Amino acid sequence: MGRRRRKNLRIERPGRQENGPRIYEDCVPSSVDQCFFGVSPVNTTGMATLPGENNQFRTIFAGLAMPLLALCLGACGGSGSSGTASDPPAGTSPPPTVTIQAAAAQITLGQSVVLTWNSTNATSVSIAPSISAAGLPLLGSASVTPGSTTTYTITATGTGGTASSAVTVTVSAPSPPPAPTVTLVAAPTTITTGGTATLTWTSSNASTVGIDPSVGTAPLALSGSASITPAATTTYTIIATSPQGTATATATVTAVPPGTPKSPISHIITVILQNHSFDNLFGTYPMANGLDPTAPSYHQINAGGNTVSPTLLSTLTTADLKHNGASYTAAYDGGKMDKYALTNGDLAMQYFDNTISGTTKDGKTYSIATLWNYAQQFAL
Repeated sequence: MGRRRRKNLRIERPGRQENGPRIYEDCVPSSVDQCFFGVSPVNTTGMATLPGENNQFRTIFAGLAMPLLALCLGACGGSGSSGTASDPPAGTSPPPTVTIQAAAAQITLGQSVVLTWNSTNATSVSIAPSISAAGLPLLGSASVTPGSTTTYTITATGTGGTASSAVTVTVSAPSPPPAPTVTLVAAPTTITTGGTATLTWTSSNASTVGIDPSVGTAPLALSGSASITPAATTTYTIIATSPQGTATATATVTAVPPGTPKSPISHIITVILQNHSFDNLFGTYPMANGLDPTAPSYHQINAGGNTVSPTLLSTLTTADLKHNGASYTAAYDGGKMDKYALTNGDLAMQYFDNTISGTTKDGKTYSIATLWNYAQQFAL
């Protein structure tokens, strides 16, 4: 049998239907990309001819030949590429990308930090040193506790190759715990033999405390108190210990026989200016036991039978008082202290304060405030 000839399909493309030429494309059904135009050579008039039905030709401008060819190839599924210049070659995959970050760049030994990673175009990721026995997700996070400064490297693998990224976590040694401290206080510090005192102690950063001589059943509380009854003067020593060292403190309790004064003051010396009393100089000194309006001797009777009360002097220059033994004894009145006005007149009931000043014979300024300052520093 002879070979059967395949018939071409004729596709009509609408053009200028009324006044313009009609354009045809011939395509072979079994190979639609083998579409062609039957373009005859350009004639001398600058026109080209296309074969049409019944072998009749229509003329078109030669300048339309190439655009029509491209139109035919696109419509009939021609072999030209439909991609762009930036697309990867056919059959290739884009390379993977990967990033990794740490929530903190530096931590203290024993602390944890979170690693976070992200990848694209990857089929698997892995981190070294390993942070999980199971496979890692392509995008995820995990908490790690490195024992030393560590660089974590992540590798992403895909059909387009591999990519890696790294992050370093610096691990610093923790600060050592502080050394212990301790205090010890005795109250009172002096007791009568057979009496009782209290020791009170406080400590910090200590694991144990001990007191010598013993004041209770061990172990002692790190902070506490205890009653003691030393038979003699005793110094107590407390020791606080910890892995960082020791600290000590002492307190002494003095035990004296019954009847022995507990005050450390042995002698009292009183210095009084001539012709002046305590109330005359310090009667209004703050917190001093001075002038007292409720005392029976606050109001006294003078030699004229008049009642005299204390009044403030306005000058340092005053008359002289009687200063002999008989006058002192009479004013004292057996301890009633109520005959000063009778013996020495109204002047004996007057007083100074720290606002009064004057000038000495050599031209120097002096005032009662000087005496008050001495009292503030050394006595009152």
